[in-house]
Amino acid sequence: MKRIAHIDGTKIVNVSLATHDAPLSPNTMLESDALAAGYTYRTVNNIPPPVTRRQLKRWLLAQNLLAQVPQLIAAITDENARAEAQIDWEDASVFEVTNPLVINFATALGLNNEQLNEAWVEAALIS
Repeated sequence: MKRIAHIDGTKIVNVSLATHDAPLSPNTMLESDALAAGYTYRTVNNIPPPVTRRQLKRWLLAQNLLAQVPQLIAAITDENARAEAQIDWEDASVFEVTNPLVINFATALGLNNEQLNEAWVEAALIS
């Protein structure tokens, strides 16, 4: 699978998945090529775009925070909520900054809303 950026002007307005052999449509390009060319993500209501699991984990690793995530999950006292968090962490393909689990983890890691949004924008730039 490849990630396709849908371009409007200088902004990436959407990202979709396509098979590696799928042709590109007008106003689309590989997401990595679009970012390398200087295109930026359009935000809606100042909410950064979703990031992939890989992008999030790479950002957390660069901040020396990745090792804390299993501890945060283990600290959830409700058994069902802990199981749901574990499933989300292991199986979600993308993460949204507005997800309550993301917000709770960010708070536990000492990030305020502005820092979380900045982290999301940084993670979205990881190719």
